[in-house]
Amino acid sequence: MQGATNFLYLNLIVPEWTWPFFIVSILLLLYIFYRIVRIREKKIKDFNATRVELEKLRAENYKDLLEREQINNFFSTSLLLKYDVDEILWDVTKNLISKLDFEDCLIYLWNEDKTRMVQRAGFGLKDSKELMMRFPYDLALGEGIVGTVAQTGIPLIVPDTRKDSRYLPEGYSGLSEICVPIKYEDEILGVIDSEHSQLGFFNQSHLQMMNTIAALMAAKIKSIEADQELRRQKAEIDNISKQLTELQLAALRSQMNPHFIFNALNSIKKFVLSNDAENADVYLSKFSKLIRLILNTTREAKISLEKEIEMLTLYLELEKLRFGAKLNYHIHVDSLLLERNISIPTMIIQPFIENAILHGIMHKDGEGEIEISIFDFDNHLEIEVKDNGVGRKAAAMLNLDKNRPHNSFGIEVTQARLAALKPDMETPSGIVIEDIEENGAAAGTLVKIFIPQ
Repeated sequence: MQGATNFLYLNLIVPEWTWPFFIVSILLLLYIFYRIVRIREKKIKDFNATRVELEKLRAENYKDLLEREQINNFFSTSLLLKYDVDEILWDVTKNLISKLDFEDCLIYLWNEDKTRMVQRAGFGLKDSKELMMRFPYDLALGEGIVGTVAQTGIPLIVPDTRKDSRYLPEGYSGLSEICVPIKYEDEILGVIDSEHSQLGFFNQSHLQMMNTIAALMAAKIKSIEADQELRRQKAEIDNISKQLTELQLAALRSQMNPHFIFNALNSIKKFVLSNDAENADVYLSKFSKLIRLILNTTREAKISLEKEIEMLTLYLELEKLRFGAKLNYHIHVDSLLLERNISIPTMIIQPFIENAILHGIMHKDGEGEIEISIFDFDNHLEIEVKDNGVGRKAAAMLNLDKNRPHNSFGIEVTQARLAALKPDMETPSGIVIEDIEENGAAAGTLVKIFIPQ
């Protein structure tokens, strides 16, 4: 019939094994879930265990770091109050053993010519202070483990000394060894060495601490050496100052040459006897003024250039009165130089003028000329004293240089006074004496005085 609905009926028959399959599947799923849970628990447990280990490791590292800091602080404080190198060395050897449980510790420093390492301190089983003082032990560069570290500057840990051919047994023989250089910047000052009866005793922590202690020692040793050098230089300066005082007194005696005093009095006497009261009065006035100026400046290491020229002018005027037309002189100095208030050593030029007159011009036929010139440079003054006398060779041949020891000492005095003013190697300082010749014959002497400014 059109429009009728048709139905299909299915009758499913469930096999008998279906229910066991469901049960097994459920059990399998439960087992898988159980395993997942167990694996997760294990991972959590392992993670926690790892975390605990890491925390323990961090704690141990922190403890190790704290111990190192405490030890480093101890040595820093201990070295701070030490001012003697040997005291430092013995203190470090003793404290390294007590603080780090070492059995033995030795410290080597260079000998005087820096060719060998010499034991300077030791503590523990291997050496004693008395034994070391009686039988000092030393090593060449590159000899043994100590010599190797001294040569390379690289620290060493030897876990088994029996397997290291560089090891040099001496009395007590350790099975392990640590050796670090005492180094300041790139300079090797010495070596710290320690041995132990236990194999593999020394570790990186020991190495770090010993490197730090060695660095502290190096800085302290250098500081002590610098202080000692400073004290040495100060003592040398004090000694030079003392010598300068003595030299200045000697220079004063040189300045107040008895011949000059004697000749001055004779000149006054001559003027009086010849009824030349005017010249006698002038001479006496100038002589008194010069002596007064000299006495007023004897305690001064330096005077102004202007005052020095005033004294030289007085001296030359007196000699001019004495020798008359036989002596002429000229002083050349820039007026601007005088305005700068430059100071020079007291009466440092006069001895050379006196020498030029007495041993050059006095024995010359005809008129004598003395020319004094002062030149200003960046770091020094140059003073020239030039005469046209007979020259040094002629004076020696004529046996005229009777005051040679006096003159030689006067030059030494002046050299020493100038050397004390020298600030550095580059600045000119001292005296140069040159013979002047014309056509192969002596024509005078030129003295150059270099005064540092």
